[in-house]
Amino acid sequence: MQLNFSITPSIPEFVPQLTSSEREIALIEALRESEARSRAFFELASDAIILVENQQIVACNHKTLELFQAKSPEELLGLHPWDISPEFQEDGLSSKEKVIQLINRCRNETPEPFEWIARRLNGSEFYSSVSLCLIPHAKKEVHLASIRDISEQKLISEAIENHKAYLQVLAEMRRFFYGHNEKEIVASFLEIVTSGFHFAKTWYGEYLFNVIRPSIHSGPKAGLVDGDKFPVADPVNHPNPDESVFPMASAICEKNCCLINHLQTSSCFKKWQHLSETGNFNALAALPFEVNGKIEGGFVFYSESQQINENVLEYLQSGLRELSRIISERRLWEEQKRVLKFAKEKAEMAVKAKTHFLANMSHEIRTPMTAILGYTEILADSELSKNKLEESAHIIRNNAKYLLHILNDILDYSKIEAEMLKVEIKPFRLDKLLAEMESLFRAVTAEKNLSFKITNTTAFPNEILTDPIRMKQVLLNLIGNAVKFTSQGGIHVNISWAGNTNIGFGQLRIDISDTGVGISEDSLEKIFTPFEQQDNSTTRKYGGTGLGLAISRRLMRLLCGNLTVKSTQGKGSCFSIFLPQYTSSETVWSQSLQLGLKENTSTKPELRENISSALAGRRVLLVEDSKDNQRLFSLILRKSGAEVLLADNGRQAVEMVEEIMLRENSFDLILMDMQMPVMDGYTATDLIRKMGYEKPIIALTAHAMSEERIKCIAAGCNDFVTKPILRDALITAVLSNLRDENETDSTPDSPPELC
Repeated sequence: MQLNFSITPSIPEFVPQLTSSEREIALIEALRESEARSRAFFELASDAIILVENQQIVACNHKTLELFQAKSPEELLGLHPWDISPEFQEDGLSSKEKVIQLINRCRNETPEPFEWIARRLNGSEFYSSVSLCLIPHAKKEVHLASIRDISEQKLISEAIENHKAYLQVLAEMRRFFYGHNEKEIVASFLEIVTSGFHFAKTWYGEYLFNVIRPSIHSGPKAGLVDGDKFPVADPVNHPNPDESVFPMASAICEKNCCLINHLQTSSCFKKWQHLSETGNFNALAALPFEVNGKIEGGFVFYSESQQINENVLEYLQSGLRELSRIISERRLWEEQKRVLKFAKEKAEMAVKAKTHFLANMSHEIRTPMTAILGYTEILADSELSKNKLEESAHIIRNNAKYLLHILNDILDYSKIEAEMLKVEIKPFRLDKLLAEMESLFRAVTAEKNLSFKITNTTAFPNEILTDPIRMKQVLLNLIGNAVKFTSQGGIHVNISWAGNTNIGFGQLRIDISDTGVGISEDSLEKIFTPFEQQDNSTTRKYGGTGLGLAISRRLMRLLCGNLTVKSTQGKGSCFSIFLPQYTSSETVWSQSLQLGLKENTSTKPELRENISSALAGRRVLLVEDSKDNQRLFSLILRKSGAEVLLADNGRQAVEMVEEIMLRENSFDLILMDMQMPVMDGYTATDLIRKMGYEKPIIALTAHAMSEERIKCIAAGCNDFVTKPILRDALITAVLSNLRDENETDSTPDSPPELC
């Protein structure tokens, strides 16, 4: 398109003598010069410029291509202006309709620059400022539109305005709200609003049980009280209050602002027009106040002006939203403070309990250690008689067992806390376990002149399904406590069954009652808390870690049962074990206890009466890095008749086995410590097995976890023995594995089986 802005070129008047032909040539030159200037302006303009003819784009400059992301003018030429705009503008009118209106308007006047939402060819939209004008032309109607992208400016402007409004509310409110309670915060808000907007009176009323009770007043005329309470209609049954109710009631029912301007002549709430006479109030606004979605009250603002304008009302509503947020945050903060205070108190109690526990542990450990160290020195006295030596050894052994009991309690509790304690559920004879309890505690109770009996009041299953080791641990702890805290009277263990004795589900109950010191009512649950006893005097008098009952209850719950207690201080206690059980038609029921039964030990070889020959003719390799343990274990084994060779670490053991396997007389058994320098027992056992050694290897370890046993067996060990190891336990383990190995040798067709 040839750009022609109809600018009439001027011909110098000092050449009037030019002929008509010469004047025509001069006019053409002037036209070319004018067109060149216009095109340069068109192309070099900093804004996008389009020419519109017959409502279509007929020309555009290079800036237009950049703004609308077009590759060439042909992509835009022929389009209507509304084709590069969204369907509707912000005011809701269609872009096409507005373009037509603006073009028609240009015929009479040049419109002011206006904002327009445009759309690029890729579909993205942007805000623009458009200047539109009609270009004078003799035959055509051409419009020029100058377009400037103002998206960034508009976003900045909106952000500034929004932030300014927010800061106005925040700055005025937050300044007073820190360090105050809710009532003081609301009062501060009323003071700020009253002074800032020159209200004559304001008040806040609490909403409770469908009644509004004014509680906080502010303003020069705050003394003019409207009343002490205002009923609110039931928002369900009477959602639209009549004109006789107070405006606040309407605001609360409708959950919206109730605004009355020109109070004297208003047709709403006529009953309250007397306010314009008594207080010279001409307008009022009532707004409900919500916190976390719940209406808690409302605010009423009185003005002496004829009306409260919308800007002020919007500010009040914004302020109430901010006030609601602040109070909500404060309540959350108060709740967090309460939770933190509780957590702190709980942590302090835990620290205190653990401090007591450590102090008790120090006492409990140092007491037997004193006896062990003291009697060890006595044993060094060569002038002691045989009886004194035996007595000293017996005392040392008992105190060492007590130290081991303390260690086991701590380990059990740590495993329970870490949720690493596993239970092994299997059937076993209850009467045999009770017979073992009777055997263990009969002599102890007799020494204290206490009666001890185990009875049953109902039939009970001959076999129960649970973890026998953990069940025994619980009974030992409960009966042991009963003996410890009872000085006269006795201990009674009773078995009963609740449920169907035929088929179905029932519950085994074991009651351990005593006539001891008893437990105060406020301490009944505390005794099941770790590191706790009834009080510190109990610890001082009777000793103990304070872990036994906590472990026992946790164990019973791991077994899907429970442990409870009833007690009267000064009269005694009764601890009750509850253990759910399933029964079937094949369940064998016991009508009475047979306490003469003893634990089945047929799987364990009996030690010979003459222990000095129990291991005669056997060659044992002891792999142990501790010199003291080497001396101890080798002494026990040699006194039983075994030939013992020593290795300080796993590498030495591998070398010795490799060397001796070349001969016929190999080791009959290897005792392998698992934690050693140079090479540990796991690696050594694995290498020895790969060399073809098939005889028993017993793991010696101080780790008592079940995972450790699995790890040792996986490495190639036949058995697993935990330190500290007593003489009989060590000899029994060795004999048991040697016997199993002999039985395997007697059946050569069967492969050797690892335990």
